[in-house]
Amino acid sequence: MTNAKGKDKVRVVSILSNSLINNSWINRLVKQDQVRFKRIEQLIEFLFDHCLRTGRVLISEDRSACALVFFRNKKSYSISLYHSLMLAFKVTGLDRLSQILKLERYIKIAHNAVAGEGQIYHIRLWGVHPSFQGKGSGTKLLLEMLEESKSFGKTLFLETSEKEMLPFYEKIGLKIYHQIDLDGTIYLLKQR
Repeated sequence: MTNAKGKDKVRVVSILSNSLINNSWINRLVKQDQVRFKRIEQLIEFLFDHCLRTGRVLISEDRSACALVFFRNKKSYSISLYHSLMLAFKVTGLDRLSQILKLERYIKIAHNAVAGEGQIYHIRLWGVHPSFQGKGSGTKLLLEMLEESKSFGKTLFLETSEKEMLPFYEKIGLKIYHQIDLDGTIYLLKQR
């Protein structure tokens, strides 16, 4: 895996938007209208920029898988009011913004209860481009991130609303430590 740069934004957005197009939680957050896919892309662009500032954007060597990683020990964890409003107008709609902020707060509290401030390697989003799925690049990327988080002395965390992904996550060394029921279940996982 390598660190993505600003020039990789188009590739990362393409990988994630195509791999997450049917993700149930993403589709709860994004306003459902005729430009839904564009809204998903805008959400990922927002998170890409946020993770470049507060963590890392990683891309597999074959450029088929990527992850948006965020380090809690950076000061700019919270989304500013300006960015929240821009996100609401471009992506979610005002009615969904409060749900996003509530979920972010719940996740932050749960992570801090387990790892404490400054010890968090948080995979915000990750995915494999659909034409490359099932070939191992996503698994390899996740395993590399698990090793990297250990080398940094941080606990790796991620969330999923996709129950069918839980056996895969458990197989590679993650475990469910909490769940949030907020218009559907969100499973919070951490490395063992």
